Amino acid sequence: QRGMNERMVGDVIQQLGCRDEVVIATKVFLKETQRDVYAPAIKDLFLERFAQSLERLKTNRVDILYYHAAREVDNPPILEALAELKKAGQVRFCGVSFHGDQAAMLDEMRRGRFFDVALVIFNAALGHPEIAHGDEPRLIRAFEAAADSGIGLVAMKTQCGGGGGWAQRPAGYPELKDLDHGALLKWVLRHPFITTAVPGYTTFEQMEVDLAAGRDLEYTPAEKAFLQRERIRLAESFCIQCHQ
Repeated sequence: QRGMNERMVGDVIQQLGCRDEVVIATKVFLKETQRDVYAPAIKDLFLERFAQSLERLKTNRVDILYYHAAREVDNPPILEALAELKKAGQVRFCGVSFHGDQAAMLDEMRRGRFFDVALVIFNAALGHPEIAHGDEPRLIRAFEAAADSGIGLVAMKTQCGGGGGWAQRPAGYPELKDLDHGALLKWVLRHPFITTAVPGYTTFEQMEVDLAAGRDLEYTPAEKAFLQRERIRLAESFCIQCHQ
């Protein structure tokens, strides 16, 4: 939203005076055309974008800073920028968010031993072993290995694209209002390698559903029935990164 999310978060935290009681995560995104410039320019651009984020958030530090939509985790100018920000106390943990080959990127993060957090795609469509695509066991192994190495995994896209992409869903797929979002969020959070999640909501009612799931991860009978009934159709209607 062109920085509006950061402004809203910054305004509320300032009004409540609760900066030390919350964890703030934000991202720096460098468009593809801006990643090909020579190394010093990339570093300077990254630092400039982060300074703008701090101004919008009305704070002098964030707890997690993600290098957003990364295609690599060993970009020297990005690593230099993050290391400087961490040393200066402006960033507590360095993270990466990515949408490509998650298993490969996580393995690279483990080897590099630089990043603390990864923002990963994980949901019931992607993770069910009954779904016939070859990536799932490899992805789960990569998640487990990353968590065992100390990398915090934050799940995104937790509710199977509930907010968008509906134009391409197959005929007969359950409408948004028919999805059991509590079940979908619990499914993600019940995996021990997931630290926390970014849930989807746009109304207070939906927010309460998400918060209730976080308080109690046990499935209700209705939630169990939903997952058993809908998991294949969920997979047919949300990207499961099978590269086909």
